[in-house]
Amino acid sequence: VGSGPGGAVMTAELAEAGFKVALLESASWASPQEQGCSEQDAFRNMYQESGNFFTEDTNFVVLAGAAFGGGGAINWNCCLPPTQQVLEEWSRDFGVEWASGAEMAESVERVRERLAMQKDRVRLNRANEILMQGCASLGYPSEVAAQQGYEPRGPEAGWCSAGWKHGHRQGMHGSALADAAEAGGLLLLDGCTANEVLRDAEGRACAVRATLRR
Repeated sequence: VGSGPGGAVMTAELAEAGFKVALLESASWASPQEQGCSEQDAFRNMYQESGNFFTEDTNFVVLAGAAFGGGGAINWNCCLPPTQQVLEEWSRDFGVEWASGAEMAESVERVRERLAMQKDRVRLNRANEILMQGCASLGYPSEVAAQQGYEPRGPEAGWCSAGWKHGHRQGMHGSALADAAEAGGLLLLDGCTANEVLRDAEGRACAVRATLRR
């Protein structure tokens, strides 16, 4: 359920293992080349409730992705690997014993490669240049954060939070979803809203009741 970073990676893993996978996505499929790459088009077509999705108490607006590729289609491309402190917390407090070991390190490296994470072609805006200069003057440690994807071809390529026409941001379009499609056995149900997860007698999820808009 969902084509964001969670659902897309699960889809790829299952498809590559030989399973047939039905991927449910509430948004409609659109290729990167079809994206308008403007704030108006992005909020209308890529954000949940057109960017007016509030928390239950209405105190906060949540800019949640409602696009093919989920939040990975509208994020700012900044990629921060989990720190060792976080990995140890997952292992110690949440029962994910392998999180602080070599298996997690290998998984993070695989994601790094698949998303084309890099620092060499990151271009800082003036505000961040001044921030880096200030850190250097004060003796504070600082470094450029890695970004996913490849350098855009030009201004018409788009903005990271409003779509990228050439698909250079990688995201799920250029990584997990592409891997799933290449593996075969993928049934894409876009425009499909999951209403309820059904469970068997032992309480395990066994099916999804959904509405397909056609």
